[in-house]
Formats: sequence, C-alpha cells, structure tokens
Amino acid sequence: MDHQLKDWHLNNNINTNKPASSGSVDTIVDTIIDPITNKNAQIFTDTDNIKNISSGILKLTPHMQETLWGGDFFAQLYNLSPGSKIGETWELYSLTSMNLESSYLIKYLDANLNLSVQVHPDDFWSRRHGQKYGQKYGQKNNTGKSECWIILNAEKGSGLYLGLKDHITFEEFEMACRNEEEEKEEKKEKSSNLHQFLNFIPVKQNDFLMIPAGLIHAIGEGVRLLEIQQNSNITYRIWDWNRLDKNGMKRELHLNQALEVISSSMHLNYLDGILKYQDIFNTPSTFSTTQTKQAKLLIEHADFSVYTLKLNKGESYQLSLESPLRPATLLCLQGEINIFRGRDEIKISSYETAFLPHNSTNNILHSLIEIVCESNTAADIVIVL
Repeated sequence: MDHQLKDWHLNNNINTNKPASSGSVDTIVDTIIDPITNKNAQIFTDTDNIKNISSGILKLTPHMQETLWGGDFFAQLYNLSPGSKIGETWELYSLTSMNLESSYLIKYLDANLNLSVQVHPDDFWSRRHGQKYGQKYGQKNNTGKSECWIILNAEKGSGLYLGLKDHITFEEFEMACRNEEEEKEEKKEKSSNLHQFLNFIPVKQNDFLMIPAGLIHAIGEGVRLLEIQQNSNITYRIWDWNRLDKNGMKRELHLNQALEVISSSMHLNYLDGILKYQDIFNTPSTFSTTQTKQAKLLIEHADFSVYTLKLNKGESYQLSLESPLRPATLLCLQGEINIFRGRDEIKISSYETAFLPHNSTNNILHSLIEIVCESNTAADIVIVL
C-alpha cells in the first residue's frame, strides 16, 4: 500500500531532543572483509570504525560482510578480491570505546539471492526473552529491532516479501511453519514453500519502507538498499528457501521465538499496516521554512529519525545539532558533498558516510553544520538522527 509522502514534524527544525539508547553497540558478526587490508576477521571493534572523536566530523570506514546471498556490487566498489560475495557493509556500528552509545545502526545490503524469511522482536519482547539469544550473537542489550529501508537499486521484477496475504490466518501460517520444521528434521527432499503465504511487494529505486519489529519480511534477490535499524542483532529465522549450507544441511531456524513474536503483532502483518513511500528525493516537502532547501522527514522512531535531502550543484543546507543527546550521521547516496563544522571540513561521495558527534561535557563542538553540493549532478543525502 503506497502512502503519500508526508512530513511528521510540526516544527521547522530537525529536533534532536531524544534520549540515547542505554545499550552498547558491541557487535559480533560471521565474516568481515577489511576493504583496506583485504583480510578476513571474525570480530570487529568500535575503534576500527571511528579513530578520533575529538574531530567535529568523522568519515567512517565500512566493514564488509560476506554472506550466502551477497552480490558483487561492493566487491567492485571497494576493489576487493573477485568472487567476494559482500551482502552487507556496516557503516555505523560501534561507538562504545568513545563512551558514545548509539541507539541505531546503519548498513547497506546487496542481495544477489533472497534473504531468509525472518522477524525481529520489539523492545518489550526483547526485555523479557531476548537476553539469552542476544548474548549468543554478542549483543549486550535487550533492544528490539525495528528498521527502515531506502531502495537504492532494484532489478526488473525484484521486490520484498512483507507480511501475510489477507486470507492467511496465524494458525494457517503456524501449521505451514511446523510442517517445514518436521520436514527439516526428517531430512525430506521435498519441502514447503512458505513464500506463497507472503505478500510480494515490487520495489524500485528511491522507495522507502518501514519494517517494524514483528513484521514478517525477506529482501528479495536483485535488491540493494540502505538500512537504518535499532541497535539490535536479534533475528529469528522462519524459513530459508530450502537452501543447504556447505555441509548439505538446512540453516538453523528459530520457529518458537518467531511464532511467539508474530502472534503478538498480527496487526502489522497485513498490507494495510505496511508503510511505503515512493520517489522520496523528488517529492516536495511540506515544511514551512525560509530555507531554499529542506530536509524531509521520512520516519520518526524513538531510537532514530530519518530525513532525505536533495541538493543541486552549489546549493547548501544548514543542520543544527543543539541537543547534546543525539549524534548525527550523513550518508551520500549519489553525487558529492562537502560538510563544514567550525574549522572541520570533510568531503564524501556516493556510498560514503560521515559521523557528527554530539556535544558533551568534555567535547564542545560547533552545533551548526553546513552541507554543500560540489558535484555537477544532484546529491542525494540521508540524514539520520
């Protein structure tokens, strides 16, 4: 269901007066490829991502994660070894060594194959049940995982699997999941196809979708996107397209947890509960402001707010970070921009990310940030607060 893009703020200024998360952002992942050394590592730490917090602007170094479903876009972008299947680049992921606790994580995803059908718990469920599972994957907090996606590229016919078809009940879906689990345990060759119960949503470049915790979802093959999410690693896998791992086994499922999460969030799992905007960089803003250019609010969540901004060559935008509670992250999706903050200046271009720390007792920084488009083509920018 497509909704007309609207701005949800009533005031004209981007408001950063929101509490930061109490959770850390320490993360453990499967396989990381460092784009500089081209070497693998099992664990990456916050000091790899941000070196010097005394600066007012920091250009982040992404870390690459090879996945079963990854494509070759990022391997080519970062001149990695041929054949590297990079499914995710982690842009903002860890700040704890600087005593800055981010309430959100940011990553790019490139799906050459379908991702697993999965669901994430909300904050309430995670506080009650998620600690044991979260610690298994290096998570030290009990935060849920709502996320949002900006589609960067979609091959013809590609899309997303979101929620249940209108005529499917929870009981029917649960029965199909249990049948799949039994077939897996009995190692039967014939297996179910759970995607037939799900809505397939075609997408195209510059679509925006909100994926709240509790919504069944899977990113389809041929889709590349930007993901902004709560600071959480908890994912419950429901179905994995009957794939086999290198040992000829199906991947681990988490049906009991997944079905419990879904049963309490069925209102989110039908089409009328799915938030989708189209053409987000070209839709006029409704902000009433004297500025020539305005940032458009896409979504305001307790742990992150996401804005888009389009600048043509020579155009500029001023962002104020008056609150000491929330840092900002700027992502350039296309074009090239210069970012100014006091005496600090940095340039970023397509698929590059800049982090702007907030003021603290021991770190007084300029609150006013100026963003200037330097490229001949328009710059598409995402601001995360």
